[in-house]
Amino acid sequence: MRYSSTSGAKKKKTKLKKLIVVALSLSIPIVFALGSYVWYENELSPLTVKSNAISVTIQTGSTADQIAQLLQDKKVIRSAFAFSIYLRIHNLRANLQAGSYTLDSSASIIQTIGIITDGKINAHSFTILPAQRLDQIKTAFLDAGYSRAAVDKALDPTSYPNEAILNSKPAGATLEGYLYPDTFRTSSSTTPTNIVKESLDEMGKIVTPEMINAYQGEGLNTFQAITLASIVEHEVSNDHDRQMVAQVFLNRLKIGMMLGSDVTYQYAAIVTGQAPSPSLDSPYNTRRYAGLPPGPISNVSRSSLNAVAYPIKNNYLFFVAGDDGSIHYANTQAQQDANTQAYCKVLCSTY
Repeated sequence: MRYSSTSGAKKKKTKLKKLIVVALSLSIPIVFALGSYVWYENELSPLTVKSNAISVTIQTGSTADQIAQLLQDKKVIRSAFAFSIYLRIHNLRANLQAGSYTLDSSASIIQTIGIITDGKINAHSFTILPAQRLDQIKTAFLDAGYSRAAVDKALDPTSYPNEAILNSKPAGATLEGYLYPDTFRTSSSTTPTNIVKESLDEMGKIVTPEMINAYQGEGLNTFQAITLASIVEHEVSNDHDRQMVAQVFLNRLKIGMMLGSDVTYQYAAIVTGQAPSPSLDSPYNTRRYAGLPPGPISNVSRSSLNAVAYPIKNNYLFFVAGDDGSIHYANTQAQQDANTQAYCKVLCSTY
């Protein structure tokens, strides 16, 4: 039986339609996939061309999706969804680190993720200055924005039961004198306790076993040595004179002579809220009471700690800082009076 031309044409059209449907069914996923890829690549690109620094704090415990949404809300990235996809593809969800960051909307999502997974948090610093009293250090912490409760905890010696440097500290004594002066790097998660511990650790490294042995050779335990070093810290400023003055004080201690240091009654006046006077009635006033004061009058530098451990041997019992910037030494009170008359007209009038 022969087909008519009409029926043949119909069959050809039906076959063509089927081919078109098949072609479309195959091409749509390809087109969709290509479109998705183009979208994904675009969403990974920087949000802005111009640099725009944005501060972002990622709280501890935040999920990857919460971080992604935070960055989109802060206008750091184009798409939280693209951010999350990249993390999943590269298995980085668990690598995101909490902290405060300075991010830039001109960076790609890939660059932003790199910063957060590397933990490149904002770095700041906190400085404990030398010759600072504990109350001054406390004020510095408060001025830096730390809470009073956090600072009080940080300055409580019982917060550091394993610090070897505190072993010689008498029970009940504060951390006065023990906070080594330095600049400490901080971040948004740094607490005052972190800083104080680092400072105590540093103090423990500075005061070596050799120095402790040297202190003992001078008849001092570590607490007494730090106390004397704190006085030396305020009396003179250069290494040589600190070693000389440390020996002068040691000479006085060995013969039972009062240290007679003006800086001790000045400390007593400040911490008790009284007017400074050589006659101030305080055990810290070495112009009135023999021996070392009850404890350090400030923190101390390596220079003063070394001076007490390794003083320059001499037989002097007196010294005076002259208006010329030099330290003048004497063996007798008469020589001291003469040096004071000759060299200390301006400075000595302030005492």
